[in-house]
Amino acid sequence: MKTPLTPAVLTLLATSCCALAQSTAFTYQGRLDAGGTAYTGVAEFQFSLWTAGIGGSQIASTLTVGPVGVANGLFTTTLDFGNQFSGGERWLEIAVRTNLLSFTTLSPRQPLLGTPYAITAGSMAGLLPANQLSGFVPSGNLGGTYSGAVTFNNPSSSFSGNGAGLTGLNAAQLTVGTVPLSALGNTWQTGGNAGTTAGLDFIGTTDQQPLEFKVNGHRVLRLENNDSAIDPDGLADDAPNMIAGSSVNFVAPGIVGAVIGGGGAGNIGGESVTNSVEGFFGAIGGGSNNRIGSFSDWGTIAGGSSGSIGTNSQSAFIGGGGGNLIGPLASYAGIAGGSANKVLDRSRYGFVGGGERNEIRTNSSHAAIGGGFLNSILANASYATIPGGYGNSAAEYAFAAGRAANAAHPGSFVWADSTGSGNSSAGPDTFNIRAGNGVHLNNSTTLAFGNATRQMVHLYNQDYGIGVQSGTLYQRSNGRFSWFRGGVHSDTQNDPGTGGVVAMTLTSSGLTVNGTFVSASDRDAKQDFKPVNPGEVLDKVVALPLSEWRYRSDDERSRHVGPMAQDFHAAFGLGADDKHIATVDADGVALAAIQGLNQKLEAQLRARDQELADLKATLHELREHVAQLRRPALNAAPAETLP
Repeated sequence: MKTPLTPAVLTLLATSCCALAQSTAFTYQGRLDAGGTAYTGVAEFQFSLWTAGIGGSQIASTLTVGPVGVANGLFTTTLDFGNQFSGGERWLEIAVRTNLLSFTTLSPRQPLLGTPYAITAGSMAGLLPANQLSGFVPSGNLGGTYSGAVTFNNPSSSFSGNGAGLTGLNAAQLTVGTVPLSALGNTWQTGGNAGTTAGLDFIGTTDQQPLEFKVNGHRVLRLENNDSAIDPDGLADDAPNMIAGSSVNFVAPGIVGAVIGGGGAGNIGGESVTNSVEGFFGAIGGGSNNRIGSFSDWGTIAGGSSGSIGTNSQSAFIGGGGGNLIGPLASYAGIAGGSANKVLDRSRYGFVGGGERNEIRTNSSHAAIGGGFLNSILANASYATIPGGYGNSAAEYAFAAGRAANAAHPGSFVWADSTGSGNSSAGPDTFNIRAGNGVHLNNSTTLAFGNATRQMVHLYNQDYGIGVQSGTLYQRSNGRFSWFRGGVHSDTQNDPGTGGVVAMTLTSSGLTVNGTFVSASDRDAKQDFKPVNPGEVLDKVVALPLSEWRYRSDDERSRHVGPMAQDFHAAFGLGADDKHIATVDADGVALAAIQGLNQKLEAQLRARDQELADLKATLHELREHVAQLRRPALNAAPAETLP
């Protein structure tokens, strides 16, 4: 498979003037590349003459030349289009083939800048030696071809036209004033230029000097090249700097790939405000007095005033605003805008969205402040967050919002309302809220407390609260428990407030429901039944010490009577301990004692009844006996009425 010809680089290497004044032929030398490599072999060419590099009109017929030998890409041929060089632009279009198939047109067209225009000199009459053309020569008498060197050194000589016909002469030896004619031949026109070729035609320099554009004598744009000529290691090839705006703006020496889009001023209000870049590939969009410090590569300041990125803060960003600062060693940090906001030393990936005088302090990486005023992420407080608000502060992993919220402990969440009284975290990993008008949850909200045994709700320190033990939900109180129906809150103990009623009260004295003690006594709630000897219980009750007393928590008017729990427990062994007497036990003992007393009384009554019956029987027997004794006496004497 043959290598196809790619669009060749065809360069006019040399041209020669015709040998005779009447000849219109000229020699063309070019270079032919195939696939990026100099071609060697035989090729056929077609040459056509045009009035422009792109478009335009063809002049004269197409010339087919070949076969032509090409060695290391170089070839030479003679072309003759006739006398087509009257002073206008001429471009050569070339087509080539190496395989007897169709011709391939090469691009771009090549400008003819030299020898062919010498044809116009063919109107000179004859050939004049160099020493015979001198003095004043009328324009009508200058014609034909002149083969020697011509020197125009008369200051009074006058020329007209644009010099287009002189481009084929020895431009290196011709000057107009102090400007080489070769430079005039490539001058860009103020009215625009036609027929230019991208990559070949350009405005700029061919050495290492910067290119500057000025307006009214003041620099407005500077382009600095950075390639191996000033960077021997080749680390900065094709990484130019662009500095626009005031001439006081600058990129530090040795910095490459930097851009300053504009801004800056040499004198504004008596002060010079400079935009400067000291890090590789840094960019300042505009504004004034903005600075990207040394070794802060890829840093960006979009605009604003007095923005600063400190040293060794790679890829840091300031969007705008005024007086915003990213400190040293704070790579990837950002400030979107606002005023006097700071991300200080070593706070990598820190971000401030805006607002005023917000600050991420030193060594607080990945921290964020959304905005607001006077908010601060504390030192060494990585991953802290303040969404906004006023005067809030946060420690590591903490969150603070509202007004004067102080999340001073790691992992704490603090919300403070608008009252300005502030709210501080109670400890690490705590959720803290100050809401003067209460916390309101949606009707469908469910609170979940996980599955760990603990005191879940702390009320008034830890002396009062709600918790869970294994299989037990408890409430903790350092005093009494009260259940109110209706009313409003009152700070007075056991006071249900206006319109309220005390439904139940539980104290160390016991439980009352609507003023009455109650105890559960359902048979199904009981087990381990044992018989009770009421007589024994009665005897113990009779022996139980009783006294009148009052509780230490009662006032002087509240008196009670009964046994001590220690004596009661020693006598009956009832209850959970010897510090309490359950009302159910006291009631049971009292009932048993009543039964014992009843049994004792019934036994006594039975004994007395028996004794009375025995006495009645004895009396009856005595009466019968007396009656028998009196019968004989009645028979012997007149009857008398016995008493």
